[in-house]
Amino acid sequence: MSRVDFNYSIDTLRNLVQLRSKRDWLMRFATGYYYQPPFYRELRDLNGVINANLRAQQSIHFVVGGDLNFLAWNRPFKFISEVYYKHLDRMVPYVVDNVRIRYLADNTAQGYATGIDARVNGEFIEGVESWFNMSIMQTKERLYYQDENGQEQLSDWLKRPTDQRVNFSILFQDELPSNP
Repeated sequence: MSRVDFNYSIDTLRNLVQLRSKRDWLMRFATGYYYQPPFYRELRDLNGVINANLRAQQSIHFVVGGDLNFLAWNRPFKFISEVYYKHLDRMVPYVVDNVRIRYLADNTAQGYATGIDARVNGEFIEGVESWFNMSIMQTKERLYYQDENGQEQLSDWLKRPTDQRVNFSILFQDELPSNP
């Protein structure tokens, strides 16, 4: 798979931001264009027939994020946040049947994923790293299909199986007073 990276740093803008802010902020922006060739299971339709003409799924990503280093209880902490949007095209739709995933072996869907991630990590207990994370995400897709007249139609936006609106995660470590 080919990959191209391009990085550009705006030192003048970074210096201006540092002059105006007494906090330690690091801002970033990333974008990318991604192709994912189909896996073998995606090539097989519901009847087991292989679709040799299946094209690679593609997506365009946009991510804006920032890190803020700060002190609390005289210990270093970091707040990390990102906002993202991913446009998904030529997707291979699938059906989830209990624990079985069955692919439709056709590039008949388009969709998007958008959300925000936020995390605070640091030493809530001195000498022990912990973190709290919250994510809000929405994923939707539209399917191309043929109506009863044989005309190609595009469905309304549907919730994807991977849609997880709110997710909290915590890693909180503690020390027992009797442990050395």
